[in-house]
Amino acid sequence: MRVMAYNILDGGEGRTGALLSVIREQRPDVLGLCECAGFDTDGTFERFAGELGLTGVLNRAPSGNHVALLHRPELEAVRVDTQSAGMFNGRAEVVLRTGIGEVAFVMTHLHPFSPVLRLAEAETVAGAASFTPHSVVMGDLNSLSRAELPGTHEALARTLRLRTTTADGRVDTGPADLLAARGWTDLESGAPRPTYPSRIATAEEAPGASARLDYLLATPELAARCREFTVVDDELAHRASDHLPVVAEFDLG
Repeated sequence: MRVMAYNILDGGEGRTGALLSVIREQRPDVLGLCECAGFDTDGTFERFAGELGLTGVLNRAPSGNHVALLHRPELEAVRVDTQSAGMFNGRAEVVLRTGIGEVAFVMTHLHPFSPVLRLAEAETVAGAASFTPHSVVMGDLNSLSRAELPGTHEALARTLRLRTTTADGRVDTGPADLLAARGWTDLESGAPRPTYPSRIATAEEAPGASARLDYLLATPELAARCREFTVVDDELAHRASDHLPVVAEFDLG
């Protein structure tokens, strides 16, 4: 099973064709999208689902940057849920029946500016993902992990520091720390590769201002079944969004 998480930037305005091409090349069975602005009113959600041959659910976020979670229709959905209350961008969840039992997939986009609110949202996501023995948490956590330290902080531009620095000047690793403490494994097992900004965004960023903001994490048995993890870092992906997507392949029997 291939799982993909992708921040598509402002609903993909003007870049829908490129985004769809990036996604098709990866052939995801489960696809999480964030920054789905306008998807609830302009038919873009239905276009993505229809052209990719997927079905799924979309939340309605207070920020307008909705979160979508789609999957192949032949995969049986046991439960589908969304949450927006108390979250800036919210989350979407689907529990699918697989060869190893029920697996929950939770896609989120944590608060872009406040480490305190971001950590509270991570607690909400962890709670949602804990109702099944197997789960995947994915999306834009808007923060770093301890694997990026030391060295990353001084390279960050001011615009990125607003998201990745706490009030006392420390690098915010709270969401990744919390999820690790709750039992989820970061599927990026090597040195973390940057997912933001892509080359279409670097004109607005200081040189060297790159970081891994996008994650795929899994419970231990699922992590052991992960056969591949990659950051899609090709020319098309760099033109399609300001974030690069992350993809994992699982052997689920």
